Amino acid sequence: MLIFAAVAPTLSVQSMDGAVAHGSLVSIRDGIVALETEEGLREMPLSELQNIEFSADEKIPTNPATAWLRLVDGSRLATTFYETSGDDARIRFTNGRALDVPLRTVRAVRFGKHNAAQTAAWDRIRLEGDRTDRIAIRRQDKLDYLDGIIEKVNQQTVEFELDGEVIPVGIGKLAGILYGHRRGPEQRPAIMQLMAVDGSLLEVAEFSAGPEEIRVQTPCGISVQYRYNQIKKLDFSSEKIVYLSQLEPVSVAWTPYIELQGLGNLLERFYRPKKDRALSLRRARYDNGQLRIASGSGAAASIESYDRGISLHSRTRIAYDLPVGVRYFRARAGIDAANRQSGHVRLVIYGDREQLFATEVSGRDGPRDISVDLTGVRLLELFVDYGENQDVGDHLNLCNARLIK
Repeated sequence: MLIFAAVAPTLSVQSMDGAVAHGSLVSIRDGIVALETEEGLREMPLSELQNIEFSADEKIPTNPATAWLRLVDGSRLATTFYETSGDDARIRFTNGRALDVPLRTVRAVRFGKHNAAQTAAWDRIRLEGDRTDRIAIRRQDKLDYLDGIIEKVNQQTVEFELDGEVIPVGIGKLAGILYGHRRGPEQRPAIMQLMAVDGSLLEVAEFSAGPEEIRVQTPCGISVQYRYNQIKKLDFSSEKIVYLSQLEPVSVAWTPYIELQGLGNLLERFYRPKKDRALSLRRARYDNGQLRIASGSGAAASIESYDRGISLHSRTRIAYDLPVGVRYFRARAGIDAANRQSGHVRLVIYGDREQLFATEVSGRDGPRDISVDLTGVRLLELFVDYGENQDVGDHLNLCNARLIK
């Protein structure tokens, strides 16, 4: 894999430890990305990267997508044209390039724009099953569907066989089409994701590049080319990072500071750890589901918001079986922004029953970054204990809590 950039794009490269380097691309060769930074040439192994972000400058215009193609490997392609002929489909990307793809690699095609309600309905229909072909029909804000056989698709109609009769259905009436299970090609594992400016998201099994563009191949064998100024990000983290909220704990125990007769079950439901949201449901709704912590104090205080993480209340002990190959646990720990004046906890982290890390977390002192070596550890335990104010305001947010392989 080799890249030499003729017109060097400007990049931001983030490593697994969170460090970010800015500069112009020199090359990618033998698993190493080389950047020309203000401090000089810097080389970083791809195996140690979270992502590479391309500068927002000089993005070339693209045509608006009219059809979103989803492949069987999970890739999502923004297209302006979709037609079928025999066992193949012809698509045209928003950059004007055309491509023929085998129909057996296509899972679904979504037509036009969807509002939030239609998007939710489409996702539900898409995920319900894949035994037969299916068309999704627009009915105002709702979607209905019919099962049958998709015979042919052109720019105006879908020829759909229903109960032995072929019916032409206008594209304008459809939210999308879904293909039933077909024996697809053998898929290779993805090594990264490519996020394009037009919203396309490609799972990538292999990539190479020339002076001005990257050629990628998806796990199901579809090859696509993108110029650098059509790319938003290359994400290498999917196989290297596991968010704690993606795992189911093997045990959870919450102990109240004071036992209240008859309220134990209610309080336990409220104070149980929450995934990717604040502990308080009211706060979660108010803050659009994000975990929020405050850094600084007084007028200089700023709020940090995170979509990923877990929230816990003292006293809680939670344990996870770890996937093979985990090297580090990392998180940004802070008291929930709504409780920063009173919240104070002690956080202890155990690996295979041995203490690996301990710290005090106070809302007034602000958040702190945590990194714990888990090499060889199979059982991770987090213990959030009462602080100096008993359990008052002890809502601890472990933002971006993740395992690094």
